[in-house]
Amino acid sequence: MAAPEKNTIVSRGGGNRNLGIDALRIFAMVLIVVLHVYNRGGAAAGLIDVGSWDYRLNFPLRTVCKATVDLYALISGYVMVTGRFRPARYMELWLQVFFLGVTGCILWKHALPGEPTPEMWRMAFLPVTAHEFWYFTAYTVVFLFSPLLNRGMLAMTKRQLRALMLGVFLLLSVGWVAGKMLYGDSFYLGSGYSGLWLMALYILGAGMRLSGFLERTAAWKLWLTILLSLCLIYLVRWQLSKPTLPEKIQDWASLADAYTSPLILTISLCIFRLFTRLQVRGIGAGVVRFLSPLTFGVYVIHVHDAVWTPLHNAFRPFSELPGYARMLAVLFTGVAIFLACALIDWLRSLLFRLLRVRTLCELAENKLKKLWQTAEQE
Repeated sequence: MAAPEKNTIVSRGGGNRNLGIDALRIFAMVLIVVLHVYNRGGAAAGLIDVGSWDYRLNFPLRTVCKATVDLYALISGYVMVTGRFRPARYMELWLQVFFLGVTGCILWKHALPGEPTPEMWRMAFLPVTAHEFWYFTAYTVVFLFSPLLNRGMLAMTKRQLRALMLGVFLLLSVGWVAGKMLYGDSFYLGSGYSGLWLMALYILGAGMRLSGFLERTAAWKLWLTILLSLCLIYLVRWQLSKPTLPEKIQDWASLADAYTSPLILTISLCIFRLFTRLQVRGIGAGVVRFLSPLTFGVYVIHVHDAVWTPLHNAFRPFSELPGYARMLAVLFTGVAIFLACALIDWLRSLLFRLLRVRTLCELAENKLKKLWQTAEQE
């Protein structure tokens, strides 16, 4: 059986943690918010000419932002593969999503401009089946299959794990791009917005931990790989976006930096390994420990319709700024939104602690286990 990395022990009960992984959660969520400021917020308006300096200056940040979307599922696999199946943790997450969704609708109705529609209320009360937050819906699928995935991967040798990881990479990333160019979404990955893609990332994250993939690769090689991947993505977009080419070929340019792109996935894997080595000490460790548990709440809050609706083109004026000024404005805005949402979720966490939500979820899990054991005996 492959052993987990000796310097990584994750426990919600106060044991040792790899703070590099916690820092990665924060890094990933900040850049996910930054990506939404660019796209939903309208700050990317005008960044169409691949050959312009404005495009080139903002390109590295925008592309790395896309790579960070894959990081969250990689983290899930890395952390959960050696842990036990915890329905109580999922119950707590579901209650968090439910609480923030319903509370957001209430505030939207009584304290914010506009008003939620009946459909938005329904989605808030049924966050998974109504697909209000795509990532949580997709994560639900991964969570349900995680015991099966974990048991299978823990029984594999390092060589078998790396072969599995290579197969996932070639089939669901490289193969997806090839299929998309010729036939469409052959594997129904939804360009990354699917439970199947999150499951693939879960396998890769778990494999990173159990097989030690890239563990001994020098940091400079990882940085060089990230840089070369960025250059290749830019070259592909530049060459395929020429107006003289057929429209179908121009459409292929967007495949280079899709969430399921092999180049984007390569960047994600390299960033992931760099953060697993990160040593966080002193004040930084305290900040990471405080913010890391709030990152999922940041996602739920800032994509809630009460925020997502007014976010549309809210930062379009940034598109009038030159070069680096636009990039810095977007980056600082993303950090500000992250901190504001983290504060809101911190207040939510205090309320949950007061109501002893985690304890109640653990009691419910124990009750379900007893009922299951009784049913098995009968």
